[in-house]
Amino acid sequence: MATGNHSSGSLLLFSSASVQQPLLQQYLQTQTGRACQHLDDFDALMQLDYHSVALVLCQLPYGREEQYEQWLDHLMQQEFRGAVGFFDVAAPADLNQLVLWQPVFGCFESDCTPAQLLDGVNRLLQRQCCLPDCLLYRVLQQLRSRPARLGNRKLTRREQEVFRLVQAGNSNLRIADDLQLSEHTVKTHVSSLYRKLGVRNRIELMNLLAESSILVFYRPVRRLALHPLAA
Repeated sequence: MATGNHSSGSLLLFSSASVQQPLLQQYLQTQTGRACQHLDDFDALMQLDYHSVALVLCQLPYGREEQYEQWLDHLMQQEFRGAVGFFDVAAPADLNQLVLWQPVFGCFESDCTPAQLLDGVNRLLQRQCCLPDCLLYRVLQQLRSRPARLGNRKLTRREQEVFRLVQAGNSNLRIADDLQLSEHTVKTHVSSLYRKLGVRNRIELMNLLAESSILVFYRPVRRLALHPLAA
């Protein structure tokens, strides 16, 4: 089941337990009219039920990039349909890798005012992208300038379908439903993809996507669990 009801869901603030934290939590809760929970522990973040969470705001300096990648992979496996935004970002370049993950829609720099943050939060709750142009341009140039590493990888038609759905953030169960396959068969195809692409898990696959210009053509399937940016 997909998690994250952005029309009525709650907010989650993940940050250090500082003096400003309760003030920010109360400000967001009052201004958005939504419940706002606070966490400051990665283990709790990994174990949380995200079914009713519409938006997660993470303090970027609080935690390592690999921890956030592990958590984002967890969200994708949980079919999270909310949005993730990072705040207190020293420089947009710090998000060069994390922004490639499907749930990440927002970046708010350290000098962002409360009013600007609130405006961004409201945009994220409406499924609108809130990323600075310089970050989008840098990532686009990064992807365009790096050679395609998968041009000589021979994927079967079915593997191409599975690969595209994995890229879109679908869980194995959702892919099985879309392609009308058993979950066991999907796991077999995913394992084959990992072997051919030289990766061990979805986190390494996302890193490979960050380093390559990858375009896989495939025939249409019944349903794609994508959440395009709102106009």
